Amino acid sequence: MATSKYASNVITGDITNANINTAKKVRDVTKRLWDLYDTNNQAPLLALLSQLSFDRSARNPKHEWFGKDLRPRYDTVAGTITNNGTAAITFAPTNLSYFRINDGVRFLGVTGNTNYGYVSAKGASTITVSSIDGSTTLPTIAAGTNIHITGPSMGGESTMPSGKHVQDTNDYNYPQFLREPATIDLWQLGQENYTGPEEQERSMEDLRAIRVAFEDLLFRGERAVLTGASDGTKYFMRGLEQFLLNDGYANNILDWRAGLTQDQWDQYLIDGPCKYGSQRKLMFLSSSLFLQLHQFEKNEKRMTGRDNVIGISFIKYLAPNGKEIFMHQHHLFDGPYEGDGFIVDAEYISLLPYANNKPFMYLEDVGANDASAKSNEYWLIATEEVSRTEVHGFVHK
Repeated sequence: MATSKYASNVITGDITNANINTAKKVRDVTKRLWDLYDTNNQAPLLALLSQLSFDRSARNPKHEWFGKDLRPRYDTVAGTITNNGTAAITFAPTNLSYFRINDGVRFLGVTGNTNYGYVSAKGASTITVSSIDGSTTLPTIAAGTNIHITGPSMGGESTMPSGKHVQDTNDYNYPQFLREPATIDLWQLGQENYTGPEEQERSMEDLRAIRVAFEDLLFRGERAVLTGASDGTKYFMRGLEQFLLNDGYANNILDWRAGLTQDQWDQYLIDGPCKYGSQRKLMFLSSSLFLQLHQFEKNEKRMTGRDNVIGISFIKYLAPNGKEIFMHQHHLFDGPYEGDGFIVDAEYISLLPYANNKPFMYLEDVGANDASAKSNEYWLIATEEVSRTEVHGFVHK
């Protein structure tokens, strides 16, 4: 006689956890996903710039900015020296435009008061420097002698001197367009999960991915334009590392592959990223660099406490010239970038969304009209403005 499928299995003895039907057991599952990093610590520089920068936007794929330095105060003797060692020396300076008639001049590297003079004449490629009393013999100079340009001295019946001004210089960057899509099919849209709706989970994953990718570009992207691609023109954004490497600020780059001493570190800070700019800097660094700096802490107390900004934890470090550096160990500086660090002056770096948009856009249900699946997408389109390169720093091994 045929038996029902429901009566085919018989349990004898005690009922235990091992012999009941496992399919009917309710699983004990925490109803959330645990992320390794919270939102702001996934991309701390992006999070901070997002709080500071949205008062303006990029209006052109080539975003430009301008800067200006103080007037130059130092130059060198290039050569073509005549009447050397007299009260009036004529020579070619390395930068003729730095000088105008009546500018004070001091020759460096010699002692006594004989190294002071003023520009008494200026030609097409040379200047004449005369002694300030008209008779004292000036020192014998040579090509390479350093010159300090001091303030001009004008006569009581002088006419207006020629002007001397510093030319503006410009730099630029491009916006980069990042997209992260997720398509959820009809069946999964209706599926109940322990960790919540799949659509919501994948949306948060895409947001994390696009934030971390752009964070990486803020540090290490490189600038370029690619035309002729099948999907249109592509713009690539330059990051802080390439600005520092390409703008010629050698004092702002520290290579510590051969090791690092306290004196070397202090010299780097006061000659490089802490020489100019604001009194407070940010530093994002790897674990090995953090440990190296912590070794210095044992000799001289520089780490002065902790701070928390929008959920991002920082250690306060005091530079030898009194500027504060807020240090954060960054998860991106691992593997091949172990040993790296960036010093960032937040007053001289900006995040600019493109064309008055917010940098992040969430586009919902953007698939084909007849698609049964649902497609959502995150967009990020923005650029980075590094207003003054010399106030930032890059440390690497």
